[in-house]
Amino acid sequence: MAREASVLFHNFSDPWCIGQTTPSPSPATTGAREPHSAAELRRTRMKIGTGRSSATAAWIVAIGFAFVAALLPQPLAAQAVTGTILGTVRDSSGGALPGATVNLVNTDNGFTRNVLSDSSGEYTAPLMPTGTYSVTAELSGFKKVSLANVHVGVDQKVRVDLKLDVGQMAESVTIQAETPLIQTSSSELGTTVANEQIEALPLNGRNFVSLTRTIPGVLRPVPGANIDGAGSLAWRAGSGFNANGHRARDNNYLLDGVDNNETWLQTVVIFPSVDALDEFKMQTSTYSAEFGKSLGGVVNIQIKSGGNQVRGNVFDFERNDAFDANNFFNNRAGRAKPDFKQHQFGATLGGPIVKDQTFFFVDYQGMRINQGQTYVSTVPSLLMRQGNFSEVNRVIFDPITHQPYAGNIIPSSQFDPASRNVINQLYPEPNAAGTRASSGQTINNYVINPVLQRQDNQFDVKVDHNVSGNNHAFVRYSFEKTHRFLPATLPHGDAGFTFGAGDGNIKAQSAAFNDTHSFTSSFLNEFRFGWSSVKFLNTPIDFGANPAAAVGIPGINLNESTSAMTMLNFQNIRNLGANGNVPLITNQNDFQIFDSLTRVSGKHTMKAGGSLTLRSREILNADSIVGQFVFDNNPTSNCGGITSGCVVNSSTGFDVASFLLGYASQKNRNLFDAKTYTEKRPEYALYVQDDWRATSKLTVNLGLRWDLFVPWVEVDNRQSNFDVTTGKFVIAAPDAVMGGVKVGRYLQTYSKKDFGPRFGFAYDVTGDGKTVLRGGVGIFWNFTPGGTSSSKAQNPPFLQSTALRNSTFGLNLKVSDGLPPPPGVDPNRAPAGATRSTFDRDFRDAYSTNYNINVQRQLGRNYLIEIAYVGSRARQMLLKTNENQAPPVLGVTNPNINRPFFGIDPALGDLGTVTSAGFLNYNGLLVKFQRRFANGFSFMNSYTYGLAIDLSSDNDGGVALVNTYNPAYNRGPANYDVKHTFVSNWIYAVPFGKDSKLGGWQLGGILYARTGRALDITQSQAVQSTGTNASQQANNRPNRLADNIYNSDKTIDHWFDPTAFQIVPEPTATFGNAGRDIARGPGYFNIDVNLVKVTKFGRFEHELRLEAFNVLNHPAFADPGTTFGNSAFGTITQMLANPACATCGTTERQVQLSMKLKF
Repeated sequence: MAREASVLFHNFSDPWCIGQTTPSPSPATTGAREPHSAAELRRTRMKIGTGRSSATAAWIVAIGFAFVAALLPQPLAAQAVTGTILGTVRDSSGGALPGATVNLVNTDNGFTRNVLSDSSGEYTAPLMPTGTYSVTAELSGFKKVSLANVHVGVDQKVRVDLKLDVGQMAESVTIQAETPLIQTSSSELGTTVANEQIEALPLNGRNFVSLTRTIPGVLRPVPGANIDGAGSLAWRAGSGFNANGHRARDNNYLLDGVDNNETWLQTVVIFPSVDALDEFKMQTSTYSAEFGKSLGGVVNIQIKSGGNQVRGNVFDFERNDAFDANNFFNNRAGRAKPDFKQHQFGATLGGPIVKDQTFFFVDYQGMRINQGQTYVSTVPSLLMRQGNFSEVNRVIFDPITHQPYAGNIIPSSQFDPASRNVINQLYPEPNAAGTRASSGQTINNYVINPVLQRQDNQFDVKVDHNVSGNNHAFVRYSFEKTHRFLPATLPHGDAGFTFGAGDGNIKAQSAAFNDTHSFTSSFLNEFRFGWSSVKFLNTPIDFGANPAAAVGIPGINLNESTSAMTMLNFQNIRNLGANGNVPLITNQNDFQIFDSLTRVSGKHTMKAGGSLTLRSREILNADSIVGQFVFDNNPTSNCGGITSGCVVNSSTGFDVASFLLGYASQKNRNLFDAKTYTEKRPEYALYVQDDWRATSKLTVNLGLRWDLFVPWVEVDNRQSNFDVTTGKFVIAAPDAVMGGVKVGRYLQTYSKKDFGPRFGFAYDVTGDGKTVLRGGVGIFWNFTPGGTSSSKAQNPPFLQSTALRNSTFGLNLKVSDGLPPPPGVDPNRAPAGATRSTFDRDFRDAYSTNYNINVQRQLGRNYLIEIAYVGSRARQMLLKTNENQAPPVLGVTNPNINRPFFGIDPALGDLGTVTSAGFLNYNGLLVKFQRRFANGFSFMNSYTYGLAIDLSSDNDGGVALVNTYNPAYNRGPANYDVKHTFVSNWIYAVPFGKDSKLGGWQLGGILYARTGRALDITQSQAVQSTGTNASQQANNRPNRLADNIYNSDKTIDHWFDPTAFQIVPEPTATFGNAGRDIARGPGYFNIDVNLVKVTKFGRFEHELRLEAFNVLNHPAFADPGTTFGNSAFGTITQMLANPACATCGTTERQVQLSMKLKF
């Protein structure tokens, strides 16, 4: 324990001197000069036009320090768990009334605070616990005025102006308040959703993240991606969104004001039950300096608190396939819809422990799912299983005789014995007619409906305590445990196509403590402590069965961790085997401490604070722990077995034929010793914020934030990084040096100058609070690396790599030979194979300059229209490149011989390198038309038109750049880009018979419509001299021959026009001319509705609810195949993943019945 503590708190005493000194890089005097030059040239090319000049950075730092100096002498306003009530006290003629006492009482729990109006009649009450208040003003000689029903939400600034008439204080006037529609005191772009709306709207899966997609400027991430609720870790629920063009991993989640971020895939730790939520607040642009660790959005959710009245509910939500529509592809194949049963149930209870002083709230939610899946795959036809390829129009060559097989039939005597066993024992036979591809192959000929099983249990406990009239505190604990079995598209796995297939277990916990203390009515302190823990354990299909050994592939099933089937990867049929990255263990344990001081002085409400977050994670996760065999057309093409001097005929060869003969093009494996490694790092933040009411019409929001994101270190120094100046890996040590620069245990330098100034304004144009012009600009920083790409422990020698490559048409890699033994951990061994987790030595945190200008106009009493322009310019974005990619050389077919480090280490493959050379540009038009709830009716309609341009769209994954030597080749729309989005949600209480037993009806709904997502068209043929299309490399793109790339009728079988593209004729060194992400997939249109019958009796209220998701059963298709040259190109074989999470089914109509009893 002491040893761990010394690591964790190493150099924590001085936040300005956390790491080793980082002098300017000096040229290396020894080592491999030529690789150094090539790597530096690539780095220079990538950074042109994407980074900030040193002069500009110095200017911003200087302005930032000047800004801090200006603010600190003044008395020192965003709030993560509280809000602000502010306003003016005036007489009937409009004159200011100084010295008036403003009394604020929380009507739920009795919490009380008194403030005085200043010489201008202004008053401000910051750090008010959320809830409903009565606001009363009194002054001698005037009648007392009280406004009831003032609701204060998370980080809301609620303006309550009070007018006093001359009279006796004993006389009083009570007015029912309305929450203001217009934001006259804040420049942030954001939306608050109250508990009533959360519970009233039909939320598919009852996932709070679904609420983000109803907000202008926000998109669902790439459907089916990890962040969308897929994979081995993120399958509990979709947790991602793209806010104003930013990546889905660059958001910040807070629960009761404390960190709620999972750090491996950058998802969420706790997904609270929606019945436990008091409020949901999302900020998307120019939010205050209190909030950081985000380039995009900040989501702040708060658990309910108890009050003086005992309140609660019991609920039960049921789904059953009897009321659901069938999947489109089931109908097409003549199959019945799969079984589906989902049961969500639970209860909430809150009330007093001691009246007006101590309160409790508890909730529980369980969920049980049995859900049939619909999987459509392409498997070898019955003829192919016998070696007969006569149905395809590609010529199959014998790689030994170099002659075509007679009739395209391979004699069974030539089958590799292991391949024969795989076909007979593991690959299923076709069970559907399928369709005929242009190659003649029958595709989509296997359809199954296996069952997903899942069990969830979770609860929250929260206690609030009014210590005194000057002190309020709460403590909260949350627990969540989930188990799931996810079947794959094939009975024995599909090598990662169904990412996360197998057995999954997740346990998440979180705790928060918050104390708000008022020293005086104008000087307050807020202290907050948080802890979060999330543990993942996932094992693959056939885990423990040793199937590779059973079919005769040696060297795979070495121990329990590697006891599943190896991965067999193809171009023309479904892959087979376990997911390569499981078994997977990820155990996260984080602590956070926050403190802030708030001072109200005249027209200024100022706040200064800081935070310390200590992060720790325990990891076992390798990309291909069971090994990988890659098959392509080359061994059975006209050049099969001819290693030089042969020009391939693109109409020859077939990967399944190559497999039957036992010829692989690659054999890979990455694994670790059979124990976890542990990484730790701290995060620091300081900020100042001033909300200055400059005039009665103008409010200015000023802020400055400083973040320090220290890189991960491994507790036993089991990390390494690649030094481009020597061509060798450097192992972590206190005195480690890379390129002449001391990098220590971090194995990189890092910045201590992440300053983020914020400026915003709100101008009341007409002075009556009905028309407001708002705008702002700010710089926002984030530590962006995620997943395997964030961990230097994933590098040699700790990552034990096997990487065997044939020459392009060679025959020396046989399936039945299996894999050689792992090389073991040996620092002196020259590394081999590919790695995806090296870092640019001078990697820097990403930052974004976000800005907006918007107009809000209140129409009548209840309507609001808002029009906004939003822009983002993000720089130093994470970009995965390849420091060891060979340059394109005409006529060269071997991707290894010209690699920059081939002369030092011939076996070294692709180096997936994390750099900060990416960028993002976004421009958006946002329109919102809203009616607040009045007379039983509310709605919010939003429209977004936007375009995001980048080089890469994720913080993890393989190499993003197709051509490392020309990053601009990757410039194009982000892969999550959608041009047009319209969202509408509404709640309507039917007035008919509302006071009778026949009344109490309510309608709610969410309409979502968008155009197609950006898609990248690639080709199956690699650039042979560079090694594209390999495991860590992006695929080459084809030539584009026509402006219109779509089929005339855009059917699901022929989405693209294949004549609009051409496989690049010159295969050795030529990249296609098609741009990145030039295509668009299908649009999406969906309506979810509910019908609620409310019956009241005494203190009880009963809800009977009928909900229909995709009530019109409008087909929502997934994206088509985008690999040109693949038989599935332009075909759509799946429905879009369910919006609740990528593995929660698809999007055909589903009906849900529920009952809820409130009291």
